[in-house]
Amino acid sequence: MRIVCAVDHSEPSLRAAKFALELAGKCAAELTLVNVVRLPDGEQYGITDYLRHEHNPDPPGVLVLEAAQDELALLSERLAGERGVAITCEVRAGEAATEIVALARNRTIDLIVIGHRSQSRLAQALLGSVARRVVDTAPCPVVIVR
Repeated sequence: MRIVCAVDHSEPSLRAAKFALELAGKCAAELTLVNVVRLPDGEQYGITDYLRHEHNPDPPGVLVLEAAQDELALLSERLAGERGVAITCEVRAGEAATEIVALARNRTIDLIVIGHRSQSRLAQALLGSVARRVVDTAPCPVVIVR
């Protein structure tokens, strides 16, 4: 069995990661943690100027991806120590729901676990939610953890 758990380091996603870890341990499943980031525009927030000032030739997107990978690796190490489950990590750039579903399709994932933040009905109507879009388009069952 293959489980993917989407993590954005919010409380609901951390609860989802712990749930996915427990489930993977009980089912002897493979667990992949995925974090999807949006790459900043180089001019946004003066990032390019800051990098130039720091003599860093890397584009802003590279730094964002590296930081996300480091943060996800730390979470993976902390979780793996709790249950002894092997965890793989993947950081992707783009729109969260699209990337989570694409990963599930490409890797023939059996289950997606995702956290969900409570939103008002108006916020859900205007913005939607990543969890809702994943449920609507996933090629496999989805467990939503609150």
